[in-house]
Amino acid sequence: MEKGLVHVYIGDGKGKSTAAFGLAMRCYGAGGNVCVLQFLKPFESGEAAAICALSDARFRVLRFESEHDLVFDDHTELDLEYLKKDILKAYAYALKTAKSGECDLLVLDEILWAHYFKFITLEELLALIHEKSENTELVLTGRNAPDEVFALADYITNMQAQKHPYNQGIEARKGIEF
Repeated sequence: MEKGLVHVYIGDGKGKSTAAFGLAMRCYGAGGNVCVLQFLKPFESGEAAAICALSDARFRVLRFESEHDLVFDDHTELDLEYLKKDILKAYAYALKTAKSGECDLLVLDEILWAHYFKFITLEELLALIHEKSENTELVLTGRNAPDEVFALADYITNMQAQKHPYNQGIEARKGIEF
């Protein structure tokens, strides 16, 4: 990349991760090196499975977390400490990768959600943006983002739910929602 910019995909609607993976496929198809790090995603999504099937070192999808529930209220403090350690390992890898410039596109899927739940501090989040290689395009996804991240972003996309089957009691479906 000539100059890597910062994308923020937020909102309560579906499609943030899918949009990020779409951009990642576009970059990969144009010959770029892509790395996707997933936070708070305890299982492989359809997008991640498709990318892993490529078996190409130019496109990596990584998760550092053990399996866990997304309902944090049901976890003990010890479980949350293990989850936080996993997330901080992923963060350290993300920062190293962002600084190195080894990826043309670095997607940090649900990192904003990890910040919202206080696994990652605002300072850590901002360091990713400030310290990234000048040539690395950076994508941050999640439901919420602090104003400081908005101020540094070049793109902000808000996925807003107008209607969703979940509100009618229909659970997430493999191949559609994940």
